[in-house]
Amino acid sequence: LATGKYIAFVDSDDSLTPNTLSEAMRAIEGAEVVEFPVVQGYLSKHAQRWEPTKQTISFEEWMRRNGFTHCYACNKVFARSLWQDIEFPAGRIFEDIRTIPRVLQKAKGIRGSRDGAYLYCDRENSISKTLSLDKLQQYVEALLELMSLPEAAGNTALYLQALNGQISYHRMGGKGRLVPPSKVPWAYVFKQGLTAKQRIKALWFKLTYR
Repeated sequence: LATGKYIAFVDSDDSLTPNTLSEAMRAIEGAEVVEFPVVQGYLSKHAQRWEPTKQTISFEEWMRRNGFTHCYACNKVFARSLWQDIEFPAGRIFEDIRTIPRVLQKAKGIRGSRDGAYLYCDRENSISKTLSLDKLQQYVEALLELMSLPEAAGNTALYLQALNGQISYHRMGGKGRLVPPSKVPWAYVFKQGLTAKQRIKALWFKLTYR
């Protein structure tokens, strides 16, 4: 039903800091998407702020920088034309993972802004807080859809995220393999910036998941 040139999403229990959208509109010139900071759990003492790069990047670079770890509809302003022929899947959860990358694929540029913020409220009864076997399976399937995109080829971080989801699925009693086996390169195991836990887990997957 939207008729404007641009579109943004805000959930009913979340908020935006003042001027977030006006700053995003200033930044969007020359790009078709602006991504701005997110404060997760802003009503809790464990609130965390994430900020995007200030550069204008392609979708391929967005994937390479693991933008999928913040694959939200709500911290972006989009040119509405990008949504032509794209809809959120009916009856599916983790719909942002299934939809936003397809929109970003069409953008001529994704620009980051450090101004303002989306204030995301963590609720105890939210989907991420009340995971079930079906929800975990849908989560892993959404990541597998993302992995099928050409720009995701060879993205080890995304692959490991899917495997982590599969571990949670098995802990809930799920059976069978959801994620096909693939090689974790040694270069990733020794990649700078990984925590000790991430490095150990990457090594474990490399040696055991075949």
